[in-house]
Amino acid sequence: MSRSSNSLRTSDVITTPIKLKYSASYSSADLCNSGISVLDGVNGVVTITGSIPQETLNYLSIRHLYYSNFLTGSYLTTTSSLDNSLQSTAASGTLDADNRLFPTQSGAGIRIISIPVSVYGQQISRNSFQVTSSAYNIVDDGNGNLIDLNSGSINVGNIIYPQGMVIITNPDYQGMFPYGPKAFNDSATFADSFTPKTLNILANDTSGTGTLVPGSVVLSGGDVALFTNNLDGTVTLTTTTPGIYTTYYTVQSAITGSCNYTSNTASISIEVTVTPTTTSTTTSTTTVTPTTTSTTTVPTTTTSTTTAPTTTSTTTSTTTAPTTTTTSTTTAPTTTTSTTTSTTTLPPTTTSTTTSTTTGAYFYYTIRKYDCNNSCAYVSPDLVGRSSTALSTIDGLYYKVGSFTYQVQTEVFGPSYDVNLDGAPTNADCTTACGLTTTTTSTTTSTTTVPPTTTSTTTSTTTVPPTTTSTTTSTTTAAAPATTTTTSTTTAPTTTSTTTSTTTVPPTTTTSTTTSTTTVGGFDYFLADEWTCLYPGCNASTTGVSVKLPSGTYNLLDWFATDPISGVVYQLQSVSSFDAGAVLLQSGAYSSCNLACVI
Repeated sequence: MSRSSNSLRTSDVITTPIKLKYSASYSSADLCNSGISVLDGVNGVVTITGSIPQETLNYLSIRHLYYSNFLTGSYLTTTSSLDNSLQSTAASGTLDADNRLFPTQSGAGIRIISIPVSVYGQQISRNSFQVTSSAYNIVDDGNGNLIDLNSGSINVGNIIYPQGMVIITNPDYQGMFPYGPKAFNDSATFADSFTPKTLNILANDTSGTGTLVPGSVVLSGGDVALFTNNLDGTVTLTTTTPGIYTTYYTVQSAITGSCNYTSNTASISIEVTVTPTTTSTTTSTTTVTPTTTSTTTVPTTTTSTTTAPTTTSTTTSTTTAPTTTTTSTTTAPTTTTSTTTSTTTLPPTTTSTTTSTTTGAYFYYTIRKYDCNNSCAYVSPDLVGRSSTALSTIDGLYYKVGSFTYQVQTEVFGPSYDVNLDGAPTNADCTTACGLTTTTTSTTTSTTTVPPTTTSTTTSTTTVPPTTTSTTTSTTTAAAPATTTTTSTTTAPTTTSTTTSTTTVPPTTTTSTTTSTTTVGGFDYFLADEWTCLYPGCNASTTGVSVKLPSGTYNLLDWFATDPISGVVYQLQSVSSFDAGAVLLQSGAYSSCNLACVI
């Protein structure tokens, strides 16, 4: 069958889009149910290491996309199509121009209302945006400017029609929309033997317009299987194996008369370390007390009884006359000498010395920072503080160091830290703590060694007076007179004297160390080395620069940034005297040049 004569070819079809306009209204309490998001932007600190807070990313994104050519607040003087989403065809410099004013001071904030494409379609129509309440009547002027008709057409911010972005730059109007909570990254360190390893992840989060709902915390990603969500704003790590474990979370805030708002996603990082050990060393010294040996020679005399001489008589009868012979023998008494040695030894003395060494001489904590010069405003991110004594994590005290106060959050392990809390005055109220001052003290340490002692030991041995031994031999012959022989032997007395003298080492010289700080007009003065911040890294610039810090307690060799920040930092070298030209530094101490450069 042939083709019908009324068939249409593709070339015969013309498509013409139909553009429709429609309007929609939303109450502030119902914005989150419509997909409209209210975001916060803050001109915060960007460091070369670590993460950047979400509100700072929001601020930088908006500035780059829509305000980079308007940072002075003046009217744009170029007509390039690549400029920041120009929306007005009026001549530059006229009152009808797309006028964009953007805050650039440190800590400045903006509010962003992001309308999804499902709500506005191709773009938001000019002269169609309006926000009303009993206090204000804000409309767009058709050129991308938001003005409050109730306040003499004061500039409130800008609207970007094709992207559905409403940006409130006037700080007086940033509270007119409810906004959600902000979650900050959390970290902690626990020893493997510590239990439970529980971290309060909501302690440093902000609730936005509403109130945080602890039971709304949702964990996801990373090592989530090793974390327990306690549904009270805390999480517990269940492993004892050393390592670093990470997961992520969101939390909601409840706004009266509105739906719940959900926060950005923040990280949780917990490090498990090996339990520090305590080593005890015992040194035993045994001292033998000098032994005194006494030698006494006691002569013992044994007297032998002399028997009567035996007379032998022999008689021979002959014709001659008889002869009689008599022999008499006398035995002299025998002398016996006995030597007795007596030794007395005192029991040895044992001295035991025990030395204990414990790892870690300081306590370390995460601390929140508040600016005394800005009504105790919170300054992110959280830092690490060090103290030589244990501090409470629940009493809520504020520690004043320089022009900031710090509030202890959770205990962590060192040794790196940002702020030294030793000697800082405290108060339960931040404003009161900001008004406290630190008194400079002078500490003198004196050490004196006990003078030497001389020990003299004398051992003297003396024998008993001389002993005389007498031997007598007597011989009697009948025909001759008796002969007696006497032999005398005398032993000279012997005296032995031994002297031992021991002298200890000469006394140690007394050493006295005094540290003193010069305080004039509420400032302490030092000489410091100047370093230039290179991002990353630092470069030595000048030595011996006179600097001053608000009166307080500071450690030499710590690093400090200038007040205001200038791109150079200083490392304290020595205490100095008053100098009218001294460079003013911020009171927050840092342990390295890099940390001081990125505040």
